[in-house]
Amino acid sequence: MTMMKIKLVKLESKEALTIGKLYTKLKQVLETHFKSQQIGISLDLDLEEEVDKKELSSEESQKLLGKIAKTVSNSPNEMLDGIKIEKLQIMKTLDSMAFGMARCDNAEINRMMQLECDRKESISLSVLAPLMIALLDE
Repeated sequence: MTMMKIKLVKLESKEALTIGKLYTKLKQVLETHFKSQQIGISLDLDLEEEVDKKELSSEESQKLLGKIAKTVSNSPNEMLDGIKIEKLQIMKTLDSMAFGMARCDNAEINRMMQLECDRKESISLSVLAPLMIALLDE
């Protein structure tokens, strides 16, 4: 019987996550959604330079992504006409962003994703945009 040595590889991001990168990713998700729904909107919301470049540790990133997920999930279901996005789409994005982080436990985001899968709710842009700015500026 041959002895095999198993080498554990720790996956770590080579680049620190900044608030600006997180915000840009969320903005891209919204713009893609708008394009797929043929909604002619462009998001021109920017963060302050100091906030944009702030680096986050894996733990800080995980907490922020979980906080965004919880806040989006707890927001009211948008039933009126207007521009909106499914909450589940936002949860999927947050989950994919958290996946590659070292020592990341996506349990909170996964719980919110399951909840949204069952509820099938949406959030309006008029609620989401100020919410994201407020959370990222904290």
